[in-house]
Amino acid sequence: MKPKHNFDKLQAAKEVDCKAVFDKYLNDGIMQMVRETVAKEIGEHVDLAEMSDPVKRDAARGRLPYIRKMLVWFNTSAIQNNQAYKDRYAAKIEYARRCFDNDSRIGGKVTGGVGQYEG
Repeated sequence: MKPKHNFDKLQAAKEVDCKAVFDKYLNDGIMQMVRETVAKEIGEHVDLAEMSDPVKRDAARGRLPYIRKMLVWFNTSAIQNNQAYKDRYAAKIEYARRCFDNDSRIGGKVTGGVGQYEG
């Protein structure tokens, strides 16, 4: 059996780092609310038939109302001038993007596709 690429190790370390960031800035209630909001908006605003196309998938994620609203708020001076708020909103935005990417209706095609072969 051939050894796995270093990419697998780097990806695992990245996931641990992300979990630590989410745990620091987002409590379980916030994460649950984000998951539910993103799931609801996927059902209302996303053409699931187009999710095999990565460009259309990225565009659909960027058009979700919740993510757009968070990006608008993130860019306000009140958030930009307060590092704690800035960090929390950045974590919420990234968590919402990951909720979209990992939603079973999207097909799980976004995460983990690269480097998952032995070579």
